[in-house]
Amino acid sequence: MEWKFDEQWMVTRAIAAVHDGALPWLGMNSGVQVLNPGFSIWPFALMARFTDDPVAMVQWIQWSNVIALWAFFWLFVRAVPVETRSVWLWGLALFAVSPFAILFSRKLWAQNVLPLFCAAALWGHFYRRTRPGAFAWGLAGALMGQIHMSGFFLAFALALGTVVRDWRRGELRSTRWVYWIAGSLIGGALLLPWLSAIMAGHAGHSAYRFREILTLNFYAQWLLAAWGIALAGTRYAGTQFLREPLVWGRPTYLMLLAHIYLAGVGVWITLRWLASGLRPRFDTLLGFYILITFGVVGGLLTLFGIRVRPHYLIVVAPFVHLWAAGVTWPRRHLLASVAVTQMVVAATFLAFVHRERGIPWADYGWTYRAQHSGGTLRIDRPTGPD
Repeated sequence: MEWKFDEQWMVTRAIAAVHDGALPWLGMNSGVQVLNPGFSIWPFALMARFTDDPVAMVQWIQWSNVIALWAFFWLFVRAVPVETRSVWLWGLALFAVSPFAILFSRKLWAQNVLPLFCAAALWGHFYRRTRPGAFAWGLAGALMGQIHMSGFFLAFALALGTVVRDWRRGELRSTRWVYWIAGSLIGGALLLPWLSAIMAGHAGHSAYRFREILTLNFYAQWLLAAWGIALAGTRYAGTQFLREPLVWGRPTYLMLLAHIYLAGVGVWITLRWLASGLRPRFDTLLGFYILITFGVVGGLLTLFGIRVRPHYLIVVAPFVHLWAAGVTWPRRHLLASVAVTQMVVAATFLAFVHRERGIPWADYGWTYRAQHSGGTLRIDRPTGPD
């Protein structure tokens, strides 16, 4: 597991909250220079009530992602019609083995508990015509944004898209909106101290970046995560990782070949999708959620000039991978090869991190255990462009 300033800050604040007996109302400074709401620390404070060991706490994060994965699976099996279910399950399979998802399920960051809240919100939205479903949708939606700012964008986009679609279909009254509002208000009440700090000028200021509109960074990150090629960049592992795995100490460059294959498939399928006029072969229900996540959330983050980092896409998981399955459908053999390749990349990355005790020449840094082994850390910088 990574162990840098953000992880250390979160563990320290969580333990302090337990010792002080008071939950914080303001969280860590975000990438847009605005303090996150204090609820972003609360899940970690809950963990700290049972353990102050960072390794045990990151295992809580891992299990929360496992539970979220099975919650998505159960929802798709129960609620998606059998004739269209295959695409959903193939997308979930890609999500389960994605290097992107596996990397972020092992970090002590607030946004890494988002999949659990997103699963709850999606369950509620699927069953929004029932009182518990509408209430759960509203409550989970209000809490997502307090975990990470990107959650506000998803909650707004999902509510707006639902109103527009149901109004056009004449089904607007079928949703239990009173219960959705009740859940939203109860969850939103936790924001009041944070809003007070914002208005008082104590919670930072926004940082608008016009170049995000020009670079379409959200969509670049979407494609990298969808096709499993984000780890090839120097931000995570550096080009040294492409030499893996080593056999008797000699590089095999299997990871280079794997990334070339994934990138080739991704470029080919994406270009075919664009050439078709953005008409993938998936059902209208999945199309609605892709429109909400890819179109509305991505469009709003881009227009707001927010510098979209890779972990901002956690909030739209697993729809990044459901989109990849949808635009590839019905090529099951191709989907299977992409899933297996991503699984091999993810497993090789974990083995690489364990062997090197981290990746000190890239963003990953030294692992927690390497920093607490009692020995002297030694940086073996690889030869080459890194």
